[in-house]
Parts: sequence; structure tokens; C-alpha cells
Amino acid sequence: MTKLLSFVVFVGFLASCLCSRQSYSGYEVIKVFAQSIHDLLFLQNEEVQSKLAVWDFEKGDENWAVAATFHVHPDLIQSIKIKLRERSLHYVVQPIDLQREIDNEMSENVRAQARPDDEWFDSYHTYEEIMQWLDEQAVACGSGCSTFSIGNSFQGRELKVLKMTGAPNSCQQKPSIWIDAGIHAREWISVTTNMYLLDRLIQEYETDPFVKQMRDTYDWYFLPSINPDGYSYTWTNDRLWRKTRQPHSPCVGTDANRNFDFQWMTIGASSNPCSETFAGPTPYSEPEAKAVADYVMTLNGSWELFITLHTYGQLWMTPWGYTKELPNDYNELARVGQAAVNTILGVYGKVYQMGSAANILYESSGTSRDWAKGVPKIPYVYTIELRDTNSFVLPPTEIRPTGREIWAALLTTVARIQDVKPGTCIS
Repeated sequence: MTKLLSFVVFVGFLASCLCSRQSYSGYEVIKVFAQSIHDLLFLQNEEVQSKLAVWDFEKGDENWAVAATFHVHPDLIQSIKIKLRERSLHYVVQPIDLQREIDNEMSENVRAQARPDDEWFDSYHTYEEIMQWLDEQAVACGSGCSTFSIGNSFQGRELKVLKMTGAPNSCQQKPSIWIDAGIHAREWISVTTNMYLLDRLIQEYETDPFVKQMRDTYDWYFLPSINPDGYSYTWTNDRLWRKTRQPHSPCVGTDANRNFDFQWMTIGASSNPCSETFAGPTPYSEPEAKAVADYVMTLNGSWELFITLHTYGQLWMTPWGYTKELPNDYNELARVGQAAVNTILGVYGKVYQMGSAANILYESSGTSRDWAKGVPKIPYVYTIELRDTNSFVLPPTEIRPTGREIWAALLTTVARIQDVKPGTCIS
């Protein structure tokens, strides 16, 4: 897509949706600290959660076991604080002006796309722009790349994957690597990071011997947007929308990362359709989750590495999320993961924490991460929570730095996997 066309599309988007977008003026972002599992269950209560719009649960500090961050509608702020005080729950109001952050992100995006030297990773892009860009990348990549659809979203948007490989070798089937993003619609930086990684694999193939070896050894699969309906909705209606867009009365949307058929609805998921962690009425009720699972299973046995990109928190997480027990091969997962976070630290000094999801974040079930380890039994499975540590909204100036540090970590990840599994052919 030409720069002029991209800018015109974005300006048109702004003109068409500014009047209808969800406003977060007057909202407060509150972090609540809890001491017991009973407090945690209160915070996860379906009625409370649907009103509070919980962003994420996380580990507490030396004084508190857990914490939850959420944004509260202005009309509910005082009543929610009273409820928290009644339960003796400590909380702090975060110094975040949500609407200002969103406005600044949008304004910087417009300015970036208006610059004469604007390039793809200087700004965020709409779903339609991303789909065209993927096709253009496949053409630029040559015979080693192609795009194809693994299915459609509820509203009919394509779940487009870019497959990338390198020079042929003696393998009838090469080992495979999967990298997806955007299962939670508001996590824009995950989508751009997915694209940044595939761009580097194309751009550095002829100049970096290790990148060439990586592409020649593996088949790579990139899905930048698992949840295109939700992602599009964040551009037109609500920047902080999380779920899919299929109606489930009386509300809309499912947390697609609670909808996979492994330990579904056992913990950290809700049966309330209005909850941010609604798991759906059944496993795979969401066509987006089912399409990913179905396609991954068509190549079952070939997968070496499965990465799903999220934000925020700066975490590098292994399975499991549904239990604090560790997978049998946790030491190997941790060896590779710790090398990756050490690499990230050396790029811009960003500190990422490595560990199993239930132990360094919170317990959750029906996730794509646990499914990838538990059903197709992919050897190396990671969820990466990207920048930053307090908000889903990041200015576009964060796109390249985030991409660079995760690209460096990906190189390290593959190198450390090859310490013990040097890309042998799949029989």
C-alpha cells in the first residue's frame, strides 16, 4: 500500500469514527491488592468483574499475594471504592489518564503517517492495511513465502497467515514455528511485533548467516491478528475492547484465550457473557480459536516452537496457566526462556520476568498456550507479554524498540533450541 493511500485511509477512519468512539474521560485506573484467595475470588466475581473491566491479575509484592488492575466508569468510582474499603482491600489509583493516552496514541499515529519519510513500523495500521501488507510481503519475499487463510472470523474477516521458508533441503517436511498475536483486540503492540519479526526474517535473509540458517531450517507461520473483528472494533468504537465480537446474550464477545479445548473453564475463566474473561458457552464457540486449533493440528508432529504475543507486563511465560504445577520439561523451557529475557535486557535494558504463567501472573484455563503444550504437545511453548508495565496503550514510537528486543530474543530462542534439537527433519 502506498504511503499516500495509507494516510488517506487513516484520516478517513478518524473522520468516520471520532463521534462514535467510546470515551474514557473521567475513568480511573485502580490497582487492588489482596492477601487471600477469598479476596481474589471477590475480584473475579462475575458481577464485580463485568462492572470493573478488569485488565489483568498479577502477582503482588512482599506484602500482598495478588493484585488486580482495572478501569472504572466515573459513575461507579465511589461505590466501588466503598465496596473495596468494606472488604479491607488496599488499593491505589494509578496516575493514568486513559483518554489522554488514547488521544495521544492516535495523534502520534496521524503525525507519523503524515511525515514524508514515514515507514510501515512508524505507526499502527488497520486490519485492511495489514492484510494488504502481508500479501505484499509474500511477493517481496519470493518463492519462499505465501499467504493463505486458515478460516474466517465471526464477522467474515480472513484469518490470514504468512508462511515463510528458505532454501529447500533434504527434509520432506521441515520442523515448523508458529507465531501469532492479537487474540486480545486491544493489544496493538503484539500485532505490530508479529509483523516486525516476519519482516526481519525477510530483510535479513541475504545478509545474516544465522537468519538464513533459521529460514532454511524451519517453516515459519505468522498470524498477526487472531481476533480481527475485535481488532477492527478497537479502531472504530472502543480502543480498550478485549474480546471477540460474536454476540452471547446479553453481551457481546468471548475471551478467545479462554476458548481453547484444554482444561476449559477450570479456573481463571468466567461463564458470564458480560465478563472480560468469558470462556464462551462451549470450547471453540469462537471460530477464530477453532481455526487456529484446527490448522495447527493439520501439521501436528512438525511443530518445534509456538509463540503467542500479548501485552502488557514484560513477561516471558511457559505453560501451565491452569495449575501452578510445572510441566515435566519445565527446566528446558526455562533454560531457553531465561536466555531470551537475558537478551532482551541487553538491547534496551527492559526487564522481563520468566516463569510459568500461573506462578508469575495468575491462573487461567482454556488458553492457546496451555492447549499448544497439552494437545499437540509442542516442545517449546511461550506466551510473551510485551511492553510496557502499566497500560495497553503505547505510542507508535514504541513499535520499533519493542520489535527489536523481541527479534533479538527470537534469535536467541532458536539458537538455544538448536543446542539440543538442531532442526532435524520430521519423519
